Amino acid sequence: EMVAGASLVLECLVTDARPAAIIMWHKDGLLLDQGLVEERVEASSQPRRWSVRSRLSVTAAPEDDGKLYTCEADHPALRRSSDPLLASITLSVLHEPGRPSISGYRTGEVLVAGERRTLVCRVSGGNPRPWLTW
Repeated sequence: EMVAGASLVLECLVTDARPAAIIMWHKDGLLLDQGLVEERVEASSQPRRWSVRSRLSVTAAPEDDGKLYTCEADHPALRRSSDPLLASITLSVLHEPGRPSISGYRTGEVLVAGERRTLVCRVSGGNPRPWLTW
């Protein structure tokens, strides 16, 4: 969970590859611009192998609630595999709901004593879901 407007750094680490893997980031299945990513190739503890550390900075917006972020490793040794090498996280972004509205009555409408009227209060959005009280 994170609050709307807060920043978060997602990190993906692919270790011990030869050659170094290529890391791709996706948001809900759509490839993200590599310009948003900071990547560093490091020597592995294994001889002639490399590790790649990729970092993606995210500033959460209310519409990011429930979005799936995935990092995927691309490597020649994985190209024949039907199972991609990836890790994913789903964001839960806490954000305010919209303003409540009341329906069932118009401003200035005259009610007769004893008349029954159903008023409905609605509010949209918000995470977590807001509670309404009268």
